[in-house]
Amino acid sequence: MPIAPPPGGGPLFTVEPQLPVLGAPQPLGLDWCLQLSNVSIDLYPGRTLMLPPELDPIGSQQFALHLQACFGLACPDDRVIEKLAAEMEAVVAARVLGVAVPTADVQPVPSANVLCSCLDLFGVGHFEWGAVAGVPGKFLKTRLDNLEIVDLVTNPPSNLESMLECYLRVVLRLGVLPRLIVPMQSPVHRRRPAGRRHAAGQRGPGRIGGRGRPFGECHRALCRP
Repeated sequence: MPIAPPPGGGPLFTVEPQLPVLGAPQPLGLDWCLQLSNVSIDLYPGRTLMLPPELDPIGSQQFALHLQACFGLACPDDRVIEKLAAEMEAVVAARVLGVAVPTADVQPVPSANVLCSCLDLFGVGHFEWGAVAGVPGKFLKTRLDNLEIVDLVTNPPSNLESMLECYLRVVLRLGVLPRLIVPMQSPVHRRRPAGRRHAAGQRGPGRIGGRGRPFGECHRALCRP
């Protein structure tokens, strides 16, 4: 939703670190945005806000809070993920083979698709008057006592599920699966000494079903001379 400039000017956004892709062999980050809007505060004993049953009624010296929290996540498409997955596999393969991989800064994951979803939040809190550790003087502090999301109803309804699926898909494809690659060494096949025979009905050593690729001699208990 549109954001009005703050009184007296100032930035509209605070820049925060990107959302990390958990488990990625090299640091990867997804763009995200959190917006808190429509903030309303009701002081005891007012009834301006209709609180959910879990928070109602508020007690003496408490206040009620309502706000809308909107979260946006930049979700990459399959082509971007496939390209980055190849890069992550290359990093894992180099480390498995003992090749030094230089430390890299967080690489942004490009995306043109932003999924957004909003939640209505209700809270109850109180104010305290006291000192702050290591700082002279007294301060008025705001404390949150409880928070409630009303039935986890999102707007639009399906986007929260889509965002979770997007993030988990990115984590699995860029963070987990690249770490599961296994180097396959060239199989070694020992030649059978001349004169060795095999029991009737058994295949030659080193072949699966007699037709596969050589994988080494059979165990002596299975292939007797």
